[in-house]
Amino acid sequence: MGFFRKTLRKEHLLDRGIYSDSKGHLAQRIDYAWNIYNSPKPKYTTAHKDAALSFLRASFNIPESYKKEQAVEKIAALMALKAANPDKKFVPKLPDPVRREVVAGGTPSVAVRVAEIRAPVEEVVRLEPMAKLKYITSPSTSHLSKSTAQMVDKFIKSVNGDIDELNRLIKVYNDTRDKEGKIRALQGVYHYAKIVDSKYQAAYMSFSAGYRETIHQTLYSNVKKEFAKLGILSLHKVLEINPASPPITPVNKDSFAEILANMSPEKTSRLLTILAEGAKFDLTDFKRLYSSGEEGYEEFQSFLKKHSIQFLGGGNSKNFKITSLADGSEIVLKVDNRLNMPKKVEAHLREHSLKATLTPVAAERQATYVDASSSERWTRTLLLTEFCAGGDLESHSKQRPNNAARLQSALDIYSQMGTILNDISRDGCGFPDMKNTNWLLDRNGRVRLADTKSFAFTDAAGNIDYKSPANEWCSLLSTGYMNPPEFKRWDRVPFSADKMHSFMLGKNLYQYLTQCDFEYLYGKNDAAEFDFSAPIFQSAPGRQLKTLISAMIKVDPAQRIPVSEAVSELTRIQKIIAVNECNEILEKINRKGFGKADTAMNAFVMAKQAEILEAKNLAEVGKIKDELNAFEQVKVDPQLIGLREALVSSGDRNAVIALNQIPVKERGNIMAATSPEALVAKELIVVHRYKSECKRVLATIAHEELGPNDVAMRDFIEKKKRAIAETSDPDVLLKLKTELTSTLEQLKKDSSVKEVKSIIQDFRKNAGLLTVGMNAKATRIEDALMRVPIEERRNLHISKNPAAVEVQKAIASHRYWGKRGEVYLNKDGTVDEKKAANSFKDFKARLNAAKDSPAEETPAVRMKT
Repeated sequence: MGFFRKTLRKEHLLDRGIYSDSKGHLAQRIDYAWNIYNSPKPKYTTAHKDAALSFLRASFNIPESYKKEQAVEKIAALMALKAANPDKKFVPKLPDPVRREVVAGGTPSVAVRVAEIRAPVEEVVRLEPMAKLKYITSPSTSHLSKSTAQMVDKFIKSVNGDIDELNRLIKVYNDTRDKEGKIRALQGVYHYAKIVDSKYQAAYMSFSAGYRETIHQTLYSNVKKEFAKLGILSLHKVLEINPASPPITPVNKDSFAEILANMSPEKTSRLLTILAEGAKFDLTDFKRLYSSGEEGYEEFQSFLKKHSIQFLGGGNSKNFKITSLADGSEIVLKVDNRLNMPKKVEAHLREHSLKATLTPVAAERQATYVDASSSERWTRTLLLTEFCAGGDLESHSKQRPNNAARLQSALDIYSQMGTILNDISRDGCGFPDMKNTNWLLDRNGRVRLADTKSFAFTDAAGNIDYKSPANEWCSLLSTGYMNPPEFKRWDRVPFSADKMHSFMLGKNLYQYLTQCDFEYLYGKNDAAEFDFSAPIFQSAPGRQLKTLISAMIKVDPAQRIPVSEAVSELTRIQKIIAVNECNEILEKINRKGFGKADTAMNAFVMAKQAEILEAKNLAEVGKIKDELNAFEQVKVDPQLIGLREALVSSGDRNAVIALNQIPVKERGNIMAATSPEALVAKELIVVHRYKSECKRVLATIAHEELGPNDVAMRDFIEKKKRAIAETSDPDVLLKLKTELTSTLEQLKKDSSVKEVKSIIQDFRKNAGLLTVGMNAKATRIEDALMRVPIEERRNLHISKNPAAVEVQKAIASHRYWGKRGEVYLNKDGTVDEKKAANSFKDFKARLNAAKDSPAEETPAVRMKT
């Protein structure tokens, strides 16, 4: 490692200096990166090792589709090949044949074997090579201070070193023969240009016409032309910025991501000039960006027809919302003013811990414009990114007037924030401008980062040192009201990123909870200076948050708790609240039970209480809470409720006990349940339903009684009630219900009973002083009718049932003096119709006639005999 310390340092991994030929031969740089990646020394952070692996992947052209483990295995094999070759400048290449096995070093027993499977390569016709880039020259610096002029010279020298690397990559592209390889090589040229753009302050780019012409114009135009030679006319897909992330907007030829990616450098500068006006931007100028006949005109016109654009807001940067007129989807077109902060740290974090936290970028271009009011030249980034509907955290707080709801949101949001800060620290970085307005919430409540200007690298001790080569071209970017005391000496004394994060996390949390304006936070460096009398701090979790904030906002960084401890405390408070909520939900569920004797509910409650107590973390409590919420939403099956009420009323204690054993989770839809207890309940429900239906039919039959003295009806009802009460067999009850229904239908449709009742009514209606025996005969007929069993109350005019025959006799009896009550019978005991009273003859005649008639006639006027 000693040889390399003269030319290479670990910082060159982070600032991408290792990619430059000026840092030594490629073989030497590969050895250095491999040694760093495998070093156990703590001074080499995860960020250093990840950067080393990225460089090795690029140097050996390891496909992006390879997972980390696969890539490391492949690199190890190639390094073995390299070590086995006596040429110290030898760099092995991946084998080209369809399948090839290489044996390197020693005998086969100790050899390293490398196998590579490839599809046949597609050769391209040898074309005119891509032109190499010329060095940029230093602009006049006579009007600048000595220190500024020196920085400009340093910038020019550094950029020319990057141009050397770009020219090396261009040579790789020119020398590559297969089409797939040329595309990858050309992508490598473009992405290294992005690295160059991310390394330097925008002020130097604005000052150096040579830089803008070489990197932003010539290189972009050449790359676009070379892709066209390879049959690729759209740059968006091949230059995709977030290959691992799904697109934030559909990409087609008239999407703005496609338009921006393919826009000429001159057109990009014109677009920037229009949008830099912010709220005053001229929509007409925007719509006239392309003239008829220009390349891209048709696509831009199609975009305008399908989308609207409006100014969204912003301070240093300008944000515009683009809305699809078809589905209402929204994305943000941003004019990003990075305040002269380079993007190299963001690029590093975007590839690592913040891959899913930073708002994704769909397309990105760097351009320069001249400010009309000041005539100054400014370089800005135009990018398309995600629209976060939740807004920034300061605004989100003010949308939560309820203290309890806001406190709950704060616990979730700042736990996420703390976790993100820990990830940033683990990746060897810090975030000095982490105010609430730089954090956003997406539609799913996830905390996202949109403002990334202030990121800086940390050293092995976790300190931000702006004198470190890793932070070359960087300076402190922060917001006054958030600054911890150590920022007063930021340019001279390194400071802990974690302790800085802790201080600012405390301020952010306090502002969110109290909804105070940012002015209140100015100059306050200790929690003792803050007012904690607000109602939100008076609850138990509020008091705990006060203690937590007090542990973070302290003048002395050494006395501040680390962010990891703050996250643990936020999570602990969340868990306490979640446990209380679980118990509240559990109580609601318990109230849906069947009382103190509900054995299944009691067991369920006890089991869930034990689960809650044993939960190891917030996630486990959250899972229990979700499960309980689902239970609480389910209403107990009404059939089950009705059955239980009926069983309690009937005093069927054993059946009630059986219901109490039905598992709680099956009580919402008992007929779909499958447990043994539920199967018992389902049978009880069927029995209960059949009994209810039998009782309903029986009650309707009771309405057919002939009067208060209807003995047969009374006996029938009592008998059937006993049968219903004493039977628990569903089949028997179903049969009984069928019988009762048949009896009811018979009673309703039989006309013989109606005829008898009409006869009785007629005799009583016509009885008087001058009539003989009418009331007596009516009574005889009624007494006989009430003794006819319910099942036999049909076809009374022809029935052979003894009780029915008595009705016939009563109707046939005479009422005159000398014959009063007398009935003439045949030898077989049936009524002698010839000698019977006229009322009987009429009775038989009408019913026989009705049998043959399609419609029953109204009883005719009867002879009163």
